[in-house]
Amino acid sequence: MDCDLLMASIKYSEEIETTEETNLRTIPHLKIIYEDDISESSKHQETANKVFRFLGLKEHKVKTEYKKVLPQDLKNILYNYDEVYNYFKETKYSEFLK
Repeated sequence: MDCDLLMASIKYSEEIETTEETNLRTIPHLKIIYEDDISESSKHQETANKVFRFLGLKEHKVKTEYKKVLPQDLKNILYNYDEVYNYFKETKYSEFLK
């Protein structure tokens, strides 16, 4: 993983998010965040219910065959994990190194 490229990608994603938030400010919408609302299967029903309520629909039971593709532990997928860790450990992104 090229650390500089990763940082640039993160910064670009944050710029896009800021632009989206600005553009959506006056448009009714429901914000769904992967880490908060979808990543854990125990939250799927709760998240679906939020969507149903937002759309004015009757809540009903949902199920999925969704499975995580990548392991949680970055050490298992990044060849240069130590380099990435050292690059990001003093940044606001250090929480994602766990």
